[in-house]
Amino acid sequence: MPHRDDIFHVFKMAMQVEAAVAEGSHLLVAVSGGLDSVVMLHLLRRLAAEFPLHIEVAHFNHQLRDEAADMDEQFVKELCAGWHCPFHAGRGDVRSYARDHHLSIETAAREMRYAFLHQCAKESRCEFILTAHHADDQAETVLDRFVKGAALHGLTGIPFRNGPILRPMLQIERGAIEDYAQKEQLDYRTDASNDDMRYHRNRIRHDLLPHLKQYNPQVVEGVNRLARNLREAEAYLEHEAEQALQLCLVQCDREKIILETKAFLSYFNILQKYMLLICWRLSGEDSRPFSDEHWHAFFDFLRAGRRDRPLRLGNMQVWLLRGRLVLLRRSDEPCEVRLDEIPGHYALWSGFEFEIKPSEQPLDQIEQNQDQCTVWVDADRLNERCWLRVPRRGDQFQPLKMSGQKRVSQVLAEKHIPPYDRSVIPLFLSGEEIVWVCGVRLDDRFRVTTHSKHVYQLRVERNLESEI
Repeated sequence: MPHRDDIFHVFKMAMQVEAAVAEGSHLLVAVSGGLDSVVMLHLLRRLAAEFPLHIEVAHFNHQLRDEAADMDEQFVKELCAGWHCPFHAGRGDVRSYARDHHLSIETAAREMRYAFLHQCAKESRCEFILTAHHADDQAETVLDRFVKGAALHGLTGIPFRNGPILRPMLQIERGAIEDYAQKEQLDYRTDASNDDMRYHRNRIRHDLLPHLKQYNPQVVEGVNRLARNLREAEAYLEHEAEQALQLCLVQCDREKIILETKAFLSYFNILQKYMLLICWRLSGEDSRPFSDEHWHAFFDFLRAGRRDRPLRLGNMQVWLLRGRLVLLRRSDEPCEVRLDEIPGHYALWSGFEFEIKPSEQPLDQIEQNQDQCTVWVDADRLNERCWLRVPRRGDQFQPLKMSGQKRVSQVLAEKHIPPYDRSVIPLFLSGEEIVWVCGVRLDDRFRVTTHSKHVYQLRVERNLESEI
């Protein structure tokens, strides 16, 4: 870790080399008014004197400390005025947010603060958001996750960069920051809540870390080194998982990812986990809630070879069918569409599109049609309420060239529609009668005959954009 006299050099290298921030970049600096963020802003102003940068400051008032919080905001505002930095202020009711979203105060404060910073950066057109996390913060984070039994990713700690967010002080210990502030005679605010031992993080800072320093005075540096080594290990595992995934992949689109089960199971468990997490990210899911219980459930599911029903993991379904591992994402998009205009073209759910239009197709050509995605119906048999929806339990219709009723679920199974797709197949209805199981089978009562005077052509397509 750098000595206090080297702090500017380390900061400069972090900005120019690790972050590759270019001359003229627009930076939004998160400043609470405390020691760490004030020192970071001072370092940035020094850097900007020799390396042109546009600096703006953002301060979020969590409204947790009443008058003290307002005084922090005023302090940062006056600091920015004296240092000629554009100032942006935001505030929010963290307690109410925490209660409404069932979060801890610490988590709620972090979510609201980062939401404000991202919005502020967007409005001010800043390319980067800088926060003042330092080496002691990193050590506290890793130790916190260690005692909670975190997996490898958790022990990699706080990343230097996460999207537009930069943390250029991660290699600087708090002691060096304190010495720098004293040397430069910097004023800053002190947050009394940082000493409140009711907070888990404060107990790590004021109790656990000092105790560990009795065994190793350089424990902060040691934990930071551990985090860096584990980040390297994770980067390697992610690279290997990406390569392995390409060899297992059968299909990938916005709805589902299909893997060859045998190929997937040929890899070590840890690579299987990383492949699965990559799949989750490709599907737009958040993998952070994954716990040991989720992993145990997943591997138990694979070992059992269950094919009659899926495993649910968050908003995902996992199916094991005919040697394929199917990861299915279920969205909350509406699965009913009313046909307000005919002719018309309608975007449905799960990538389906539906078109209906008048047609003068000769009957002999209609009867010879082999395209299951296109059918023709007697328009006069339809009533005014035409609509589309997904199948429901007990749905029945009269398949073409049959005299009796049959369950939709049975027809879908006979047509070898995969179980994970059966619940999203569109049904075209007239009133409450099923006219067409789209792309599968027409109802005989609505077919075109020699007596049909008006005919509609119906067509369904499914467009799923590949994400790999």
